Amino acid sequence: MRRIVLVVLICNLLYWVWFWSAVMRSLVPYVDGPPIVGEESVIFRFGSWCVPPGYHWYSWPFILMPKIQFPTAFFLSRLLWILDITVDRSLGPLTVGSWWLLVVTHVSFLQWYGVGRLLDLVNQGCFYKTPNAA
Repeated sequence: MRRIVLVVLICNLLYWVWFWSAVMRSLVPYVDGPPIVGEESVIFRFGSWCVPPGYHWYSWPFILMPKIQFPTAFFLSRLLWILDITVDRSLGPLTVGSWWLLVVTHVSFLQWYGVGRLLDLVNQGCFYKTPNAA
């Protein structure tokens, strides 16, 4: 693997380590009960733990994630919108929002691998080579 691709993937890995460590620090015990009118529902639930409701509006990791992982986060969120799936719905021990975060995490490595390969091609000059005159 080329050095540029490796550097890009390591930067992405470091970002996700920072993101998930911030998420894990913010977790609070999840209390299941009827929804309270006017209160925001839990979007990111991980088993018996959850990210506090509304935390994603003022937390830097959540604010930066759609910007840094733009194509992946944007298209996966549009897919949920097209399929009319609410992110606070539970699928097993996780909510749809939690599954979305896990999928964005994994697919982002493909996204950044592609960016790294493109940067590697530009660095090699393959876009600037002129055909040899025979």
